[in-house]
Amino acid sequence: MSKILLAEDNVTQAQALRTLLERSGYDVVLATDGNTALNNFKKQQFDIVLSDVLMPGLSGYELCQIIKEETKDRFVPVILITVLDELKDLVDGLLCGADNFIIKPYAPDQLLGSIDKLLQEKYQPGSAICDPSTGMCLIAPEFLRNLDRRRVLNWLVTTFDEFIRAKERQADSRFMRYQQQIESIEQIDNFFASSIFNLKELLLENESVFETTKQANSVEEKAKSINELEQNNSRMCVIIEQLLGSIS
Repeated sequence: MSKILLAEDNVTQAQALRTLLERSGYDVVLATDGNTALNNFKKQQFDIVLSDVLMPGLSGYELCQIIKEETKDRFVPVILITVLDELKDLVDGLLCGADNFIIKPYAPDQLLGSIDKLLQEKYQPGSAICDPSTGMCLIAPEFLRNLDRRRVLNWLVTTFDEFIRAKERQADSRFMRYQQQIESIEQIDNFFASSIFNLKELLLENESVFETTKQANSVEEKAKSINELEQNNSRMCVIIEQLLGSIS
């Protein structure tokens, strides 16, 4: 069972990610800040490290750089997980030695696929000769010579894909906002059109009632017409108030 060091300061996200990893068969040690994560790394052996970038204490970049400096004789993959999605953030991840960069929000299969790929690379044939009795491994020189070259290539491929995914998510989000704004404008436009139509209808009706009132011969007929005019005027006032309210 591969052992993962997880560094994530957001309690909710940390528990969700820990559950996902454990259900996928990984042994997970959780740290809620960079300093604790580093202490855990120094005390235990881990197959791979997953770290948020923005954390109390050491940042994910700093944690990754220290881990890479302390593991020059062995390959311990580090995946940075973050909401940052600018090109500078990707470059900073590359400079600190990270092996992958995953932008939140991410699909669980995407994260698990990245972990599996790096673990396969870590334990690929020819990368190391290990003694099962001691747990010590001798890293093949050719593996170390090619490691940085391969890491940069993998980084460029995976982070570029992540960068594109993030921009697509941003574009989708903007599109949804624009779509909602358009729908809202259409609703307002329909409301105005309906209100204006109703006002015209009431005005035309009032003109007809007014003519009827002038031609009425009895007090009862005139009173009935006047009452109808008052009702129409009240309805027009309500419509006008709704129009003014929608504008403000």
